Amino acid sequence: DAHALVSTARDLMRMESAGTAGLGPRAAAMLGRQALELAMDRVWEVTAPGMERMSFRCQRLCLGAMLNDPSLGRRVEWAWHVLSDACHHGVYDLPPSTRELSSALQAIWALADSTERLRSAASR
Repeated sequence: DAHALVSTARDLMRMESAGTAGLGPRAAAMLGRQALELAMDRVWEVTAPGMERMSFRCQRLCLGAMLNDPSLGRRVEWAWHVLSDACHHGVYDLPPSTRELSSALQAIWALADSTERLRSAASR
């Protein structure tokens, strides 16, 4: 579940050591992206089945409207860029800052919360 992936990503951020410098934030970013993708799949299951077959860019553009929360849609879009940049890094690129990564993971957590509310409402 998306919450579990975000929790694990947060744990990885706290386990940084000299021998793993930079690996924790990158691994946390990868888990964060997986959580984002999973939460979005869940959104489409409830709101618009078949939307998951659209491009991921299209899905991200529609997310705020589908959730009736444009602010969350913008935060998720920003988080996706932060996490993607961290996952597709060059040799000399620095890992994302703790603040950046924490903010991105907060956005994903909010998306997972919103998704769970949608699923609960749909099952009633």
